[in-house]
Amino acid sequence: MVYHFHDMIDMLVDCGYKKGTTLFGYGYDFRQSNRIDKVMVGLRVKLETAYKASGGKKVNIISHSMGGLLVRCFMSMNHDIFAKYVNKWICIACPFQGAPGCINDSLLTGLQFVYGFESFFFVSRWVMHQLLVECPSIYEMLPNPHFKWKEAPIVQVWRKNPEKDGMVELVLYEATDCVSLFEEALKNNELKYNGKTIALPFNMSIFKWATETRQILDNAELPDTVSFYNIYGTSYDTPYDVCYGSESSPVGDLSEVCHTMPVYTYVGGDGTVPIESAAADGFAAKERVGIEADHRGLLCDENVLELLKKWLGLNEMKSTRRRLSKSKVMDFVPEGSSFENGKGNPPPPATALTSRGRRRPRPSESIRKHCLPQMKHIFKIIAMLVAISATWIGLLETSTLPRSYTWLLPIYLVVALGCYGLFMVGFGLMFFPMCPQEAVALQKDIVEAKEFLSKKGVDVGSE
Repeated sequence: MVYHFHDMIDMLVDCGYKKGTTLFGYGYDFRQSNRIDKVMVGLRVKLETAYKASGGKKVNIISHSMGGLLVRCFMSMNHDIFAKYVNKWICIACPFQGAPGCINDSLLTGLQFVYGFESFFFVSRWVMHQLLVECPSIYEMLPNPHFKWKEAPIVQVWRKNPEKDGMVELVLYEATDCVSLFEEALKNNELKYNGKTIALPFNMSIFKWATETRQILDNAELPDTVSFYNIYGTSYDTPYDVCYGSESSPVGDLSEVCHTMPVYTYVGGDGTVPIESAAADGFAAKERVGIEADHRGLLCDENVLELLKKWLGLNEMKSTRRRLSKSKVMDFVPEGSSFENGKGNPPPPATALTSRGRRRPRPSESIRKHCLPQMKHIFKIIAMLVAISATWIGLLETSTLPRSYTWLLPIYLVVALGCYGLFMVGFGLMFFPMCPQEAVALQKDIVEAKEFLSKKGVDVGSE
């Protein structure tokens, strides 16, 4: 997950931004509240640092997901400071009015990031649930009960009614009264750790804190001097309503909900945040754009990167940098050329250009753009093989598997190493031909440059 911003960072660096001078990042603990003092003070210091490092230029902020709520809290609580240091705020996939389906279900049954075989190497759904029950940030992303939804998100529970001879009923809980469901469903929730049993019910203290945070978010006003842009994901099924149990298999006690797999009703969005929530920023936005990408995929989507270039004026910056680099090279005058007192023609720039007038990428650039992504996949495969081997050995050591299966381990390792070898061979065949290709192209450019200089009367020698 740590690599989701890297495509955007690479794009910004390629467009002239410098890390630590004009490009900064601000990390935060996703479990904590979006308005705790540590986060607010840290963001203020980061804005001041970026402002001073760039020579007094105002800062452009790009936020993603919950980061948008953090920025909004800061703007609401530090309006004058925000206006002083911020020029533009580009918000991506922010759950301005909450993420109804995902967050409601997270508090009841947990959250699962990966499925299938990969889930064996990631935190389980129930472990995530026990963590999220105590996370203020999750409470702060519950659906806003004061927002005018087109259709209010609901939680449905098929359950037996003991007062009606066990008759099965579908009970509905709207966003405003889900608290009673959370309290009842989580009243017996416990965590066993180090021989101790820790109660983890629905935390009313955190909920009251989150209610105050929602008020701060709703009171936020965008300064007139700040330009706001909103990007949100579309075309992905996004959980909205949640249902537990069924008519044929109803829930008895509400605590059973926590061990029931949900059934979602979907709306359009990025797979996590519905369009209705992400687009409802409540500001006078310069532009709001929906992009067909999922929640994290928005960060590396080509259309999003192009919008960032447009809104930040990076295309103009790029062309300016190119003109400046050429003008500096124009001062070079080869010995023996007739370029005195205005006579003769100035030599062309010393940069090697292709026939299309573009600088050919250096081999290091080609390696970074074409090889490194492949290497990441290979490293993932190697890590998975190592993890499987370690798991197998651990099972044998703990006698989970019969000792008679021990002979399978060498065969498995041979097959795994063989697969690894095939991947490395494929990587080599892809990588090494690049170098002669670059050499041939560079040689061709040199010949073209010599011919051009010869026509202009410049002695380029025989080498």
